[in-house]
Amino acid sequence: MGQVYATVDYNHQFGNRHSNKTGIVFGHQQHTYGAGRYAIFLDGIDTLNETEGAGQHLQVFSQSKFDLTPRLSLNAGVNYLYFFLNGRSSVDPRVGLTYLWSSDKKLSLAYGHHSRIENLTVYYTQNPTGFEGQGLVNQDLELMKAHHGVLNYTQMITPSLKLSMEGYFQHQYNVPVEVGGLYTVQNLYGQLPNVALANTGIGQNYGMELLLHRFTKNGLYFMASASVFEARYDVGDGIWRNQEFNQGFSYNLLVGKEYSLKPKGDKDRIMGLNMNWRHSGGTWRNPIDLDESRLYGWTQYDWSNPNSVEQPQIYNLDFTFTWRTLRSKISGDFYVSIKNLYSNRAVINIEYDAVLDDIDTTLDYTTIPIIGYKVTF
Repeated sequence: MGQVYATVDYNHQFGNRHSNKTGIVFGHQQHTYGAGRYAIFLDGIDTLNETEGAGQHLQVFSQSKFDLTPRLSLNAGVNYLYFFLNGRSSVDPRVGLTYLWSSDKKLSLAYGHHSRIENLTVYYTQNPTGFEGQGLVNQDLELMKAHHGVLNYTQMITPSLKLSMEGYFQHQYNVPVEVGGLYTVQNLYGQLPNVALANTGIGQNYGMELLLHRFTKNGLYFMASASVFEARYDVGDGIWRNQEFNQGFSYNLLVGKEYSLKPKGDKDRIMGLNMNWRHSGGTWRNPIDLDESRLYGWTQYDWSNPNSVEQPQIYNLDFTFTWRTLRSKISGDFYVSIKNLYSNRAVINIEYDAVLDDIDTTLDYTTIPIIGYKVTF
């Protein structure tokens, strides 16, 4: 796929309280896509999809910031998107308020309407078997759209310690989904579509995030983050299903300490220790239809119940030791890093193996030690 973009923008200051950025973006994309697998019952290649073509889009935007009072500021703007391939367009307003509660506290509220153009393969999908009509069955799809709201509170507890709390909600609509089926473009992780789509789907993403960040002080730093969230979709049949990455929760703890050692000759020396712990819920996958997979000779999914199989939770622990030497014009870093110290092997892929005549699971790497040296001039 080839891409070319051209951008022109202009910044202007209207007095002390109003600044504006206005611009135009033109994009051109050219793509060729083909997918096929050997099928046993055909004794040949089963072509899944073949598409080729180009598409252009135009964006015109204007964004302003207004300092309404010394404590209250307003960001407001609008984005116009036009897709030349089918003439679809959208006007997307965005607005946000920021209130400086005090010198160390800030509250922000924002709303935005967003539109997106799908992968060009979607629009260039040819007439599938059993669908009335000719030519490119998805060329006239509407743009997928979403309402997005965010509420954020940030506080500097100390000059080196920042707390941030955020809640968000996104409602997606005009989502392209399979006509009479359960496929949606929200789950592109599995495959690109080779079926007729219609803009009858919806989706919801909402959650809360918490971040506590200590900037380096006396050699000590850390960052702790946690989030709970929900990501679901409805193809138009009134049933909410999991999106692939509806993991439910995720948290991370990064902590490190640097020790400044006694200089040796013309060298300054710093020793560092670092630990990173991550834990999240499992992703969701489609169940595999074993009988169909045996017929084709490669993985066939049961699309009657998509994203109904939850994978194991993901947790990981990394540890790094560093030794840094600094001279006036050069520095060297020796490091020893142990990845996945907990030896949790997340599921990367699950597929039918024709040799084994069974479902095979591919796991992520186990514990890996890494030793390296880096020179910076």
